[in-house]
Amino acid sequence: METTAAAASRGGNEGSPPCTPPPKARGSSRAADNTGSFTGTTPTPSSPSRSCSPAALSNEGGARSPKGSRWSKKQSLLEWYNTPESTRRIHRSWSDWMLNGEDPPVADTENTAQFVIGGPSAANVIPAERSRDDVVTPRGETDTTADTADTAAAAATVAPIGGADQEEHCSAADVGGSGSGGSTQAQGRSKLSMWCISGIVLIVLIVAAAVVLLVVLRGHRHGSTPIVPVPEWDCRSDLQDLPSVALSRKGLTLDVNTLDTCSDRIPRHWPHATASASDNGAFDSAGPSATSVQVVRLSASAIGNSQKSLDRVVAWVHTAKARVLLNTQLSCNETADDQDWAVARKLLRALGSDHVLGVSFGNELELLFTQPGVDKECAERLWHGGYITRKLADRVSELDEMAGFSSTPVTSSIGWLALADDPFYDKPDARVNSMLKFALERFGKRWAFAVNIYPYFNEDYELDANTTSKCTQALAKAECFDGAGCGTIAAVADVRRKMALLNVSADHPLWVTELGWSWPKSPTLSSDMILCPAFSAERAFRDYYAGFLAWDLSLPAGPAAEASAAAESPSSVSAPDYVFWATLRDAGAGGGYRAHLGLVATCETEQCKLQKNLEPDPEPPSPACNSTGWPACSQLEGLCCPAEDGRYLECCNRPAPVDRSSCSSPLWPGCAGLAGDCCPTQEGTYLACCGGSAAPGNESEIQGNKSGTSRVVSDEVGQVSLTLVV
Repeated sequence: METTAAAASRGGNEGSPPCTPPPKARGSSRAADNTGSFTGTTPTPSSPSRSCSPAALSNEGGARSPKGSRWSKKQSLLEWYNTPESTRRIHRSWSDWMLNGEDPPVADTENTAQFVIGGPSAANVIPAERSRDDVVTPRGETDTTADTADTAAAAATVAPIGGADQEEHCSAADVGGSGSGGSTQAQGRSKLSMWCISGIVLIVLIVAAAVVLLVVLRGHRHGSTPIVPVPEWDCRSDLQDLPSVALSRKGLTLDVNTLDTCSDRIPRHWPHATASASDNGAFDSAGPSATSVQVVRLSASAIGNSQKSLDRVVAWVHTAKARVLLNTQLSCNETADDQDWAVARKLLRALGSDHVLGVSFGNELELLFTQPGVDKECAERLWHGGYITRKLADRVSELDEMAGFSSTPVTSSIGWLALADDPFYDKPDARVNSMLKFALERFGKRWAFAVNIYPYFNEDYELDANTTSKCTQALAKAECFDGAGCGTIAAVADVRRKMALLNVSADHPLWVTELGWSWPKSPTLSSDMILCPAFSAERAFRDYYAGFLAWDLSLPAGPAAEASAAAESPSSVSAPDYVFWATLRDAGAGGGYRAHLGLVATCETEQCKLQKNLEPDPEPPSPACNSTGWPACSQLEGLCCPAEDGRYLECCNRPAPVDRSSCSSPLWPGCAGLAGDCCPTQEGTYLACCGGSAAPGNESEIQGNKSGTSRVVSDEVGQVSLTLVV
């Protein structure tokens, strides 16, 4: 027997009585708003006569609504809903519910009337709520007047969606199974919420991933870590007007104290500097300002195994868009050297090649033979056994295997002893000239010449004539940067001259890797300048630093410059490519020794050493013979410089020559009280008292190396070195 739904599906009035709406059920209510949302009661039909389904209503008289027309569907629903004697079905789609901001109808698990949702498929039909009298009631209302006897009859009719051609019969069992309408309805609502939440979460995740990818692409190039911004820090000072140029080619050496104790307080800008010319040297349009610190020099051994220090340095470099000249040690201890190189490689990968200016292997290697624990056998192995050249070749080969570093410049800094011969020192205890020839042949222009220069420790400076404590002429020569006779200019020009003797081009890379001044006076100062308080005063420190900031790196013509020009026949001598101030902070050491080359005193202070108000120059030393200012008179009693009669004794004229190996040398305070030679002894060995004391020259400190199996001399940047001034 054909069901009423089947009859309706044929369309028109053929073979069936006209559609007659049943009378409105008692207690029913209905409402329709402009969105097509309905609530009301749905009485159950009392006879098997033709049901007034939406399709039947819409097709009355042969008229059919266009398939897919939501407006036609809603019009059909409205007409059908106003037919009280028919079984009424509420047709809603998921999009209607979401767009109208309503909740889906609530299902009753005991009833079988259905809401058809979205389309005609069984998967889109869910059970609708029905009351005990087969009436769908508005939320919050009940209707007890309808008879429940016809509940099964109502279940037989399923209203179609999308036109008469798509009509079909469904039951709750067909859709939800076992009549579990309530759970199916709840599952539908749950799935809707789940899909909405999932969509929002997915969008958030996509946006977050895009942001992370952008950060990684900008700050993780060639294996570097992503940029992690660090708080900006600068030392405080009321002196902020020192003219500055070429700061993109000037670097700041990070000392051991900074890297070990306060690596989170690296200045973003050059202390006291004000830009006097456009000199951004930026990586991009959002790069550093004209006074930003854009290049730093540091040592892997100063970082050691401190992950915190490494992370802070990398974060600072990335945030500041700076570059690093990284130093890694070479010594007599191969195990310690390899450990230090492992730290260096880790740091290089974290920095990324874009943030690396170059890699330096060893610092002042010509002085290795002077260090504690280095005997003749070790020196022989270093130079004649090929250890240094082998390590240089191996290190650069390993550097080339790292992504992005195959063209990174390489070097090894040399000091005063390497400059003692022409072109460079080359004796059995230090074959510097041979090492440089090997490097130039193997690496070509990728090898940069690097030299440490300290006019402050120049032994040639003398006191003014007929004085015992004035050094006006020496100070003027040491501090200036604007003439060929200036100490720094003359020293750099002489390096260019020596480079020309090795047949390198006039523009071959040259880096001045250490340059600085000491205030207060360095305890290792051993020239006549030890008698001149003004030489180590704040004014001298300020004048030299101000000259450094204002230096455009040019080398005015002079005797050394002219000789260099004659060797290469250029019109002028090429300026150094980079110069580095040593150091950021004063470096502490054992035995009461302390260097004073820093722009900031300690990690504990927030102030710069220089302030607008100058401290007065120190007073000349006491005339007493045992005054620290007159070491040559220390064995005498009473007054010496001057004596009671006003005469200056001969011992006042200049400091006594320093016997650097003597146990009584001020360079080795730990050996005080011992007789003879200690550092080294006449047999060439260094006593234990040498290891805990000061080292001479460029403010070095003696400390144990990373392996703990031997003791080496380490300078302010943590690199194995020892600078002696003779």
